[in-house]
Amino acid sequence: MKKGLLALALGTFGLGITEFSTMAILPYIAQDIHIDIPTAGTFVSAYLLGTGTGAVLLAFAGRFGLKQILLTLIGLVALGNLCSSLATGYLPLLLCRFVAGLPHGAFYGTGAVVAGRLANEGGSNRAVAVVMTGMMVANLVGVPLATALGAMVSWRLVFVAVGCWALLVLAAIWRYVPSLENTQTASIGSQLAGLKNRKVWLWLAVIFLGNAAVFGWYSYITPLLTEVAGFSSSRLPLLMALAGLGMVTGNFASGKLSDKFGSARVVSTAQGLICLVFVCIFLFADCPWLCVVLTVAGIGCFAALTSPEQVLYLRLLRGRELLGMTMAQIGFTVGGAAGASCSGIILEAGHDFHYPALMGAVFALTGCLVSLVFSRKGEGICGNG
Repeated sequence: MKKGLLALALGTFGLGITEFSTMAILPYIAQDIHIDIPTAGTFVSAYLLGTGTGAVLLAFAGRFGLKQILLTLIGLVALGNLCSSLATGYLPLLLCRFVAGLPHGAFYGTGAVVAGRLANEGGSNRAVAVVMTGMMVANLVGVPLATALGAMVSWRLVFVAVGCWALLVLAAIWRYVPSLENTQTASIGSQLAGLKNRKVWLWLAVIFLGNAAVFGWYSYITPLLTEVAGFSSSRLPLLMALAGLGMVTGNFASGKLSDKFGSARVVSTAQGLICLVFVCIFLFADCPWLCVVLTVAGIGCFAALTSPEQVLYLRLLRGRELLGMTMAQIGFTVGGAAGASCSGIILEAGHDFHYPALMGAVFALTGCLVSLVFSRKGEGICGNG
């Protein structure tokens, strides 16, 4: 493995911990600052809103080198998470989570561009998958450890750990990622001209719907497993590790399948499977062992979406790579925030914690259908990934 790709994977490892462990430790945060769980869910939405905002700013970074952008972003990761660990009330923590989210999507987007530049010919999906492996391993190892740390000691230490990890990643990127020229030299007006392509907006809808589906369900995974499936809190680290194993498996399988069969085909299949899994979760979440199997399957299918969705945007907006990654991250983050917010509304209306899965099934089914429409309109792109 190229050391530059490994350094980027270390970065997505830290980002994966702060993104997904926040969902797992929401009950502890809520208890500490004296709010209910649906209100604590707004911390997830604030982080995702920051992610979308940072992704938009990425489109204006064309005059900076890619390595310089990465170093700035990972520095913000350290700052945002360390500040989150010090926040003492609802509004300060909400602001800190927004700030912590600013570099998230931009780092993934820039990392995907760098991975594509470092990849061997015909291996762009696999190179991006390597970078995204950090996020998957975070869910396999980091999130369970963070969940246990939040339960046994303090949720604040989770954010301290992520902030310190980001400083180590900064050093790794400085040492191992080569200085790559930013090839996006077109003016903002010229870049935006690429948005006249209807396939760009269709693919944005696909990304939005997939993330809305999964984040609407996964934002409340802890109460689903404890209050509906009946697991004790002590089992959560193990369950999060199993979910992480599903992510790693889905990510690696997706990278290979996408290079072979095309990104759009893999995405439409994965979204269709997510719909089926979520319907089963809604119906059978009170069966503990089946709920775990379905959770692993659902998060595995979600992981299968990430690499092909980003690579296809790089192809759609070739020569406008940062704009392409901006669009992809907007779809990821706005979709995730919308899903988490919709689930919060459903829960505040008095419904049980398995209802977000039903809402997610509707989003995923719609995303599958839109992806199929895209495939018919973009055959030249879909065929080669």
